[in-house]
Amino acid sequence: QIARPFGPEAWQSFMPIWQAGAAAIPLPPEREELLTPMSRWLRARGREATAPQLMAGLQGMYAIARRMGEAFADYDVIVSPALGTP
Repeated sequence: QIARPFGPEAWQSFMPIWQAGAAAIPLPPEREELLTPMSRWLRARGREATAPQLMAGLQGMYAIARRMGEAFADYDVIVSPALGTP
């Protein structure tokens, strides 16, 4: 068991990237209504994202990746409780 290298606020760095990624998926406007409310929300927020917001998100994600690398540098294997299949 190791200490978590980032706090619960770290997800905020990922949000603008996730939103812009959803908005970037090509989808005919008439098919938008077939998406879940969450997907429509992500796409709408992604279309509103500014370049500075995206860059701040990327910088935050890079910082998290560096902290993760530092936290796990002394380990050869990382075992996670998540399962690949149900």
